[in-house]
Amino acid sequence: MTIQALSPRQQQILDFIRKYTGQHNTSPSLAEIAAAIRVTTKATVAEHLGALEKKGYIRRIPGAYRGIILTEEDEGTVELPLVEVPLKGMVAAGAPIEALSMEETVKVPRKLVPHANREYFALQVTGNSMVEDGIYDGEIAIIESRNWADNGDLVVAQDENNNVTLKYFYRENNRIRLEPRNSRYRPIYPNECYILGLFRGITTAVE
Repeated sequence: MTIQALSPRQQQILDFIRKYTGQHNTSPSLAEIAAAIRVTTKATVAEHLGALEKKGYIRRIPGAYRGIILTEEDEGTVELPLVEVPLKGMVAAGAPIEALSMEETVKVPRKLVPHANREYFALQVTGNSMVEDGIYDGEIAIIESRNWADNGDLVVAQDENNNVTLKYFYRENNRIRLEPRNSRYRPIYPNECYILGLFRGITTAVE
């Protein structure tokens, strides 16, 4: 493959992806790249990622929240290996909904569940409060099971009424704010908040 020259901005983004991936063993989100290079819109980042992909430096998993793969670390497999994870129910990308329990599994790309020593599960998204992050009604959200979160993490949270929702988590002075990514929706301030897991990506069910 002929290596094509990068613009200074493209090189900056590629360097950040390499550094982030090395530190976290997963790729950065569009929002994290935008913050790192100090631009205000994720659309700008997406354009640069498209250029990096065309030039052969990265490839992207369609629909994955952290789906950037550095081609220097890619084995060149056309089809990513699939693994089964439990489908535990539905999660609201809108107003919280009552948690549902299922006894099913779905097949997802292994890239979305990279750590063998961690527990993952899947939830079907319902609602459109996260559409500005490219998370749409009916898609499958892959969740890493954990009971804690840092400010700015995208989490599955459960309130005092056992309702669950997919939102960004922020701890304020004396309350928790759950932030959507749709300007038509307002933040949620639950009286109690339990973290069920950290969002790792989206996919569609594979038969």
